[in-house]
Amino acid sequence: EAASGDSEAFDGRETHHTVIIEDGEKVHSGVAAVLTPIVEDRLLPYVRWKYGENQAVMADALIRRYDPDDQRQFLPAHYDVSALATALIPLNPGEYEGGLYV
Repeated sequence: EAASGDSEAFDGRETHHTVIIEDGEKVHSGVAAVLTPIVEDRLLPYVRWKYGENQAVMADALIRRYDPDDQRQFLPAHYDVSALATALIPLNPGEYEGGLYV
């Protein structure tokens, strides 16, 4: 499935991403089948323990693409207002500089 060219809500610039899970529903079932066991077995148990929220679930998941030839090479600093926790999992960490700073 190709990445969409939607505009990012907080700055209006184009972003390239594919939605995997939206509002708890699988949108891209092939990738969701690979992602779900990782989230259910590793990520959610940690989030539930860390924040004491035993009912925490994954609401949304997406894959975002950054292209060195594209004008959008990063997202500006922001926070996800509707999330208890946000997890970023880099797919190719050796191929770029930067990352998540807390």
